[in-house]
Amino acid sequence: MATAGAWRRSLRRSWRRLLPGPRLDVVYHPAYSVEVREGLHDPRRAVRILAFLEHEGLDRSVRVHRPYRASVQKIRRVHSDAYLERLQMPDALMPILGFRVEDDVQESWIESQKAMVGGTIKAARLATAGSGLAVNLGGGLHHAFPDRGQGFCVFNDVAIAVADLRERGFGGR
Repeated sequence: MATAGAWRRSLRRSWRRLLPGPRLDVVYHPAYSVEVREGLHDPRRAVRILAFLEHEGLDRSVRVHRPYRASVQKIRRVHSDAYLERLQMPDALMPILGFRVEDDVQESWIESQKAMVGGTIKAARLATAGSGLAVNLGGGLHHAFPDRGQGFCVFNDVAIAVADLRERGFGGR
């Protein structure tokens, strides 16, 4: 069994091989940290990743960007108006999360996911304009459909980011 020190050294070597240049663009917003139910997910995952990078001395090659929350206009490129209107209703997250949440938690969760969508848009723009490698520490909300959310995903951030890139004239993969 490898020691923690050996594991960290291996991770540092892998990290340096992964980087295509002198930096990695990382997108993070404090709104990513929303607790909906204890133990369901780690709302501090992004903060833990940033702390780990700093602790291991890997943060020198990382440039952190803070995204704007995605606007309704951007979200509307992928999601239907009827669905966006339903999100304003009480218990709108119940079919997405599988349980009821208080109104303030519902609002915070939706705003958090708007920030994550904005983060994925930002990371996609950075990746296509720079080194080709950028990561959003939130996001990955690919379970949402145009007319409904699913699997804890209110919006499909990947589809929205692709729509944004296409609108800006990007024709690549």
